[in-house]
Amino acid sequence: MNDTTATPDMLDQTPAAGAAATPPVRPRVYRRQYLVDRKRQLRTVVLTAGVTIFLLAIVNIAFGVMRASQSMVLSTAAPQLRPVLEQQDASFATTLLVISAIFVAGVSIITIAETHRTAGAIYAVKQRLDRVRDGGLKVNLNLRKRDTLRDLMAPFNEMVASLRDRVLADAD
Repeated sequence: MNDTTATPDMLDQTPAAGAAATPPVRPRVYRRQYLVDRKRQLRTVVLTAGVTIFLLAIVNIAFGVMRASQSMVLSTAAPQLRPVLEQQDASFATTLLVISAIFVAGVSIITIAETHRTAGAIYAVKQRLDRVRDGGLKVNLNLRKRDTLRDLMAPFNEMVASLRDRVLADAD
């Protein structure tokens, strides 16, 4: 599944004898669609983000409790510092919340990118299997460099070549 690929109908476009030459067909440019299997990928993102939020909540509460206890000790020793300490505590809580939100967003984006590498490869394999099922034996599976199912690429291509050889042998 490359970003730019020619469709099968583009490959077989040769002008008939005596026909006027048609202008060359430009290959269709496919934009990367990160949510290939939307339901599965979003379920993984929600699960990952949920666990991340849960763990960050525990860390944020622990930091908040530690900060509040330190502020309480300081404000008991120096009551005139109480307004400054309360402002610092509020600023600290806001900073923790913003950093946590950025962290969850980052984890979600990374999860979508990683699931894209698997879902995109599964989509490509399904497409090629459908073509073979429909009788197409000029099928070749090419996965992107960072796809997770690249180990299936060589055996799949060997299987299709073997089927093609059998069909040609049976035809002879």
